Amino acid sequence: MAVDKESTKEKNPKEEKKKESTEEDYLPRGTSIKESKEDALPTKKRKEIVQIENLFGGEEVKKKAQVEKENRIKERKKQKEQKEKGEEDDEEDDGVDDNIQDEDEREVNQFIRMQTKAPEKAKRLDYFSLSTGTILLCSVHQINDLGMVLSLPFGQKGYVNITEVSDSLSRILEKSAKDEDISIPSLSEFFKEGQIVRAIIVKLGTAEDKRVDLSLKSSRLNEKLRFDSIRVGVQIDAHIKSVEEKGYTVSTGIENSKAFLNFDDAKNSEQKKLKVGQPIYAAVKDIKESTKMIFLTLDPKKTNARIKSDQVLNLSTLRPGMLVKTKVNTILENGLFVLFMDYFAGVF
Repeated sequence: MAVDKESTKEKNPKEEKKKESTEEDYLPRGTSIKESKEDALPTKKRKEIVQIENLFGGEEVKKKAQVEKENRIKERKKQKEQKEKGEEDDEEDDGVDDNIQDEDEREVNQFIRMQTKAPEKAKRLDYFSLSTGTILLCSVHQINDLGMVLSLPFGQKGYVNITEVSDSLSRILEKSAKDEDISIPSLSEFFKEGQIVRAIIVKLGTAEDKRVDLSLKSSRLNEKLRFDSIRVGVQIDAHIKSVEEKGYTVSTGIENSKAFLNFDDAKNSEQKKLKVGQPIYAAVKDIKESTKMIFLTLDPKKTNARIKSDQVLNLSTLRPGMLVKTKVNTILENGLFVLFMDYFAGVF
């Protein structure tokens, strides 16, 4: 019986590899032997292979990769355009934490990002631009037995009931209703006509009467203030809570904190002796973190001093009448557009 010599020969691996390489050289560029063999398969078989690839996300992965590639191209194009215009990329870190939970700090962050494009005109403050919770700089126009009339910045009048002067005075009024021997201090002992005060809007009337009800209570004015946002030099509204041996205990309305005004630091007050329930406008002289104690002073050099940027941590720390460093940004038709405290803007 004849034996095929070719079948008895051992296959040489090097020769096989060389053969495959030679065959690949004759294939079109970008086509492999595997692809060539798949093309040679029947149409039905090729469809089965495609279906298997799709089952494992082959097409989906390709589409996703194509989309990502297109997005990268667009992003590079956008960055190039911004670089040519000398603008910063919106995706760069602007130093603002978007995850801050505190409402006041988020409000400050909004101001940091605010556009400094000046308005066409300065909007005049009037009754219709007011809202409850707004703090205004006012002057005492008239003092009555049961309240006061204040002059507002835009020529309007506002009204303060005697129950809205201070929390301590309100407690005295409550006690006097039960005990006739308790004397009620006169508002003229606390204030004088023309005196500058800060007041918060507690209620607005109708568009017809345009009534504005105000409060001088530190608990309302400082409702959003926190102890950890207070810095030495900051000016705050408060009232005398009691008279002690070495000074006055003061109520600031700030939760979890105490305040004290030494007699020596109260010497510059226009009145020789302050009374319980009397509102004051003081500057922070010192802070004791361990006891949550705030020491105040009535020294005009402190209460009228310019506020620095590092002393204002949020909007609640700002008060109408504070002296701040301001830069004129634009001269408007009827006023000025200014920047102050590094990241705030306003109009005059």
